[in-house]
Amino acid sequence: MDVIRDIVLPVDRDTAWDVVCDPEAWLAERADLELVPGAEGTLDDRRTIVEEVTPGERLAFWWDDGGALLTRVELTLVDAVGGTRITVV
Repeated sequence: MDVIRDIVLPVDRDTAWDVVCDPEAWLAERADLELVPGAEGTLDDRRTIVEEVTPGERLAFWWDDGGALLTRVELTLVDAVGGTRITVV
């Protein structure tokens, strides 16, 4: 089952992308991860593997739950009235 959330940020897509690419600004207190496909690193204590990076459009990665289960996270950015819509699946 997918969990889907979205939000419209009152900024242009380039600014929204800069925020998405800075996980310490919104997702983790400590990030040691290069955002290139195939890169492995950590977000806090979660092992993370980058799957896809399409600048300004999409970021997808896998991370663990502290055990053996990996969860896929995908963020998609599109232009919206008043800013940029970010959808997280």
